[in-house]
Amino acid sequence: MFTREEALAEAIKCSGCGFCLSVCPVYEAVGIETLSSRGRVDTLRGVLLGQLELSERMMQILDTCLLCRACEEVCPPGVKLHRVLMEGRAKAVRQRGLPWAKRLAFRRLLKDRRYLSRALGYLRPLLKEDRGIPGSKIRHLPSLFSGIAGGRGLPPIASRPLRARVGPVTAPVGNPRGRVGFFSGCYMEFVETGMGDATVGVLSQEGFEVFYPREQTCCGAPALYSGDVEDALEIALKNARAFLSQKLDSVIVGCATCFDCLKKGYSSLSSSLQGEEKEMLEEFSSMVEESSSFLVKKGLSRRRRLSSPNLVTYHDPCHLSRGGAIVREPRELLASIEGLELKEMSQPRRCCGGGGSFGLAHPEISIEIGRWKVQDIQATGAKIAVTSCPGCILQIQEVARREGAEIKAVHLMELLHGAL
Repeated sequence: MFTREEALAEAIKCSGCGFCLSVCPVYEAVGIETLSSRGRVDTLRGVLLGQLELSERMMQILDTCLLCRACEEVCPPGVKLHRVLMEGRAKAVRQRGLPWAKRLAFRRLLKDRRYLSRALGYLRPLLKEDRGIPGSKIRHLPSLFSGIAGGRGLPPIASRPLRARVGPVTAPVGNPRGRVGFFSGCYMEFVETGMGDATVGVLSQEGFEVFYPREQTCCGAPALYSGDVEDALEIALKNARAFLSQKLDSVIVGCATCFDCLKKGYSSLSSSLQGEEKEMLEEFSSMVEESSSFLVKKGLSRRRRLSSPNLVTYHDPCHLSRGGAIVREPRELLASIEGLELKEMSQPRRCCGGGGSFGLAHPEISIEIGRWKVQDIQATGAKIAVTSCPGCILQIQEVARREGAEIKAVHLMELLHGAL
């Protein structure tokens, strides 16, 4: 991970110019200087130097960053805020430990799909349909438990996980073009399994044999981004072993956050290791590719068109556009579909406010940021918002529901799969 010295070197770069204030979504929503990018750097510099204690207020400052990295794009001296923040969170875990809920999730549920599947099985009957909107996919916990989700809507848990629908190996269609692994992530595995079906389907249609190891588990992003380096390392090594047991050309990921974690997060984690484990994690990380980038690089072999013309807009997930510099590739895939018209938003790369667990921990801020995204989508006139992150899809769908906006958010792979 990032060392204290590396994080401090980044924090010291900050000149306090304030360019970041114009792009920080949390600051725009709350207007509090200490919750802006500049304010966080200033506070964290003091924490890293030992001048400030990790008080409850300090923890709030650490916790309310979306890690969208918008500030890093406009920073004249090039401060990597995520490095500073990640070390701050890791320091907090070392000194204060983890809350009980995170300990349970990171040390048991995220490490073994069997435990997570069982826990979600217990949760599934508790989710109640939003009766205000017939056919809505948003569900709510009974009022007794509503605080657990911060009053946010939750998607329905799938009746069967993805591994019950997709076999360990999916044969290629037509001439074989290679063998890839598929990393599903938790959302495609247990919630919107259709996204996983579509991703595997597109890869198979394009001539790739798809290996889907049952030993894989969560990418570990919740633990890693919370500063829990120890559990993130254990999860990372488990996933690396699952995929390196086979000879593969690449490991394909259809979730922007999982991609960022597996590619850059695991690469950073490998610095904490030595010998065989370090080499294994580095090898696995080097094989990871995002689905749209992989398909553009290989080239589509099959023609795709819609049965009727459709206007869509595309939302750039933060972890993909800023974390992975993947902006052009999704648009090239959309342009390849006959009958589809892409209308760009005024700010397609603006954060939607989801941020994984951020939306549950800070629902009011998250929803306020999400409103701007929904308004931007509406201004295009498109009824379909395409993106490459399940978390962004969940956020856009719920905020659109709250705002009464007729918007459907879909995964890029679902659109490609359906257009064959």
